[in-house]
Amino acid sequence: MYTTLLAPIVYGWARLNGVRARRAFLRGAGECAETQRRALLRKLRWAAGTEYGRRFGFAAIRSPGDYRKAVPIVDYHALSPFVERIVAGEPNVLFPPREKLLMFAMSSGTTARPKYVPVTGRFLAELARGNFVWGMHLLRDHPAAISQHILHVVSPSMEFATPSGVPCGAATGLVAESQKKIARLKYALPPDIYRIAEYGAKYHCILRLALQKRLSLVIAANPSTLVALGRRMEDRAASLIRDLYDGKFEEAGALEPALRKTVERQLRKDPARARELDRIAAGKGRLLPRDAWPEIAVIGCWTGGTLTPYLGQVSSYWGEKPLRDPGLIASEGRMTIPVEDGAVGGVLDMGGHFFEFVPYGGDGAEGTLLAHELETGKSYFIILTTSSGFFRYNISDVVEVTGRFGGAPVLRFLHKGSRVSSLTGEKITEHQVVEAFRECERRLGFGVPQFTVCPGWGAPPHYFILIEERADGFFSEARGGGLLRAAGELFDLALKGLNAEYRGKRDSERLGGPVVRLVPEGSFEREKLAHIAKSGGRVEQYKHPYLSPLLDHCARFRLSEPGAGADACP
Repeated sequence: MYTTLLAPIVYGWARLNGVRARRAFLRGAGECAETQRRALLRKLRWAAGTEYGRRFGFAAIRSPGDYRKAVPIVDYHALSPFVERIVAGEPNVLFPPREKLLMFAMSSGTTARPKYVPVTGRFLAELARGNFVWGMHLLRDHPAAISQHILHVVSPSMEFATPSGVPCGAATGLVAESQKKIARLKYALPPDIYRIAEYGAKYHCILRLALQKRLSLVIAANPSTLVALGRRMEDRAASLIRDLYDGKFEEAGALEPALRKTVERQLRKDPARARELDRIAAGKGRLLPRDAWPEIAVIGCWTGGTLTPYLGQVSSYWGEKPLRDPGLIASEGRMTIPVEDGAVGGVLDMGGHFFEFVPYGGDGAEGTLLAHELETGKSYFIILTTSSGFFRYNISDVVEVTGRFGGAPVLRFLHKGSRVSSLTGEKITEHQVVEAFRECERRLGFGVPQFTVCPGWGAPPHYFILIEERADGFFSEARGGGLLRAAGELFDLALKGLNAEYRGKRDSERLGGPVVRLVPEGSFEREKLAHIAKSGGRVEQYKHPYLSPLLDHCARFRLSEPGAGADACP
């Protein structure tokens, strides 16, 4: 009753505020070049007095052309000395001292150290505006999406703090926590629930509290999260129903005191709802989210890139619902806003950041292109300039232009840059893979000149480590023994230490453990020759791929020991 009465109020508030935001978005798309020029100049004026701004003469820059001549393209390695000074508390480095630093958004770096992305008040406003425009387009197409409650699964904004007390976590969590109170009334869970560290307990708690509500909109950017929640409900249905009947949460005792109090304040006893779910489980032989919440009107999750294979599992657990991609979003910023269900791309979010593009596969000598200069069907690296103080930052995302929305390009995410793989958002790099494998070799006391790590699909997905057999039969003799298993376990442990997001995905069971497979001696040489013949390159230009992001990479090899089931290459 309460939710039903509240829906028209929230919907009216959203429409009133959304009309202006959507008009500005459409106007910006129609004036792509001018919108981007203004976005750039605002940021340069804002940061002109900073150390970085003075070093590269921001005050004298009058156009995107001036900007490209004066300021270099950088990666995180180049920016890290400046960021480390901000982490230490030094002001006026990348953004002006009057700009409040709210937190550091965390993301995996190319080494063991994570990336710290400063989240300023301006940067947060840019993210929130993009989220609002996305939500308004979704609500335009699915007004029933707020007829009941919203389940929005995010990571917490506070996972730990710097020595000076600045929170470190997920920017998406801060965006969710910063919403207006009238909007928060529609959300099924308070943001503090997402601070539960142990993934099994977190998923169980999300389901337990959400089952008290009727849901009409579910958002979890990574579809692997939805699959994990669906699997958890199926496995733990009996305890969820029992706790709902009794008004309890069986794992509450394992939570830290503050979180336990937050959870206990949310718990409700609902025997009628518990009996309803029990009847569903008895009739169908299991309980799935699609049966627990048939009112869901639309689901927000990523639908492109390497995450596409998850979508069938999402539908099997959550039902055949329309899917709306949240857009290309990273710790460093929001890049696109999809405006249709099932869209393969999103409109460039031009009103927030300033964007440049480098043709993918080129040598970079031709310089960067601006948004209005992109060609449909071509692929590009994205270069970001944001209000986090990241100027001309190469995020290493590769996108394809699929069309135009007004004057703005519509972009589809393809993959991270060369030699980066991300099945569930872990973003492992070739450097991390090599370091992890070398540590594995040191621990086990054997050497492998060449190997390749590549993704494999399954439930859950995982990585294969392909190793060539040796002429002395060393690995062949160890096939049935524990050496290869030990190599996989040690590699897994080392990679967890090098990449926090990989560790998180493994701990949450969204990724399975790596599987070592043997390929016949000479396999990598044959792969090299086939690549050179296809590409027309030279032998001296070839670089062995220690990491491949391609799902079909393993299928190119004949396995000495094929294995069975999910452990076999597709």
